[in-house]
Amino acid sequence: MVSDKISLIYAREAVNNIPNNSSGIIKVVDARLIYKEFSNKNSSIGVNLSSVSLSGLTPAQFKNAAECSNMKLYQISSIVTDINGSNFIISFDDTLKRYKSPNSEKYPNEIQAILDTLNQMYLPKYNELVNIWDKLYTDVYIQVEEDINGNLTMQYIDCGYIQGLFGSNKVTYIKNGSTHTKNAKDALIDLFDNL
Repeated sequence: MVSDKISLIYAREAVNNIPNNSSGIIKVVDARLIYKEFSNKNSSIGVNLSSVSLSGLTPAQFKNAAECSNMKLYQISSIVTDINGSNFIISFDDTLKRYKSPNSEKYPNEIQAILDTLNQMYLPKYNELVNIWDKLYTDVYIQVEEDINGNLTMQYIDCGYIQGLFGSNKVTYIKNGSTHTKNAKDALIDLFDNL
């Protein structure tokens, strides 16, 4: 749920920052997301931004959620906008790795303002999150304890199943204009605490 919340906040922030301007009113009609789950990074599922909840996770709940949930990573796949009654679809081009739209002779400035919001504000933050996400991994994590008689007992992490989220791989990222290097899990915590 940690990357879920971070990536959803980034997406909502981008959609809410799509500008209105004096030459035409821009309304977001629909925002579609795709997401992939940590346990199956090769599969993507589409959802509507308005149908996904941000509730649930607080910073105090982070550790358990990071280790005991199948986190998701959401990305804006397309946005349908209405500019003075004309609909335009802005979509992510997987080959170019940026957002694009059909050409518009009537509203080039408005379309460019939307593209700038997505490509210059949203995409760098999303890509930074992906960089951290890609360095996280799951592995068996068994807690070994010794009882008062010297007997060893082994149990899985607190969530009771075999995998925990780890991030010993170092990642460099930018937070508040400063460059930081931490292990991937701590970097994810840092991004979460900075929301």
